[in-house]
Amino acid sequence: MGDHREMTAVRLMKIRSQSAFLTVVALCAPAYAQSLSAPGKAFVEKAAKGNLAEVELGKLALQKSNDAQVKAFGQQMITDHSKANDSLKPIADSAHIAWQAALNSKQREQSSIWRDRLTKFWVSSGA
Repeated sequence: MGDHREMTAVRLMKIRSQSAFLTVVALCAPAYAQSLSAPGKAFVEKAAKGNLAEVELGKLALQKSNDAQVKAFGQQMITDHSKANDSLKPIADSAHIAWQAALNSKQREQSSIWRDRLTKFWVSSGA
């Protein structure tokens, strides 16, 4: 159980760091987005897609886990990554980046693989 808590703490710290970064970027969005470089646009696209995937994994934790801490963490993932995408959307719009509102078929396939792996983990661990 200690490993689970350590992993959760590290993951939460990563999420908070990403959220803080995206908040700063969002505050600078109007001026920054106009001159967004190709790597900057690629980052926005990748971050948005990653946030969608994290929201889906959070939903999976809510649906499949019996552990209250796992469910709370899943809800936190949904909340944090939804907020992160809410912050990214104005940047994407200003930089004329196509916004992906849902996972595409390839991402759904990858999500399905993770869903299967996590389901097996939760069943075997009782989480």
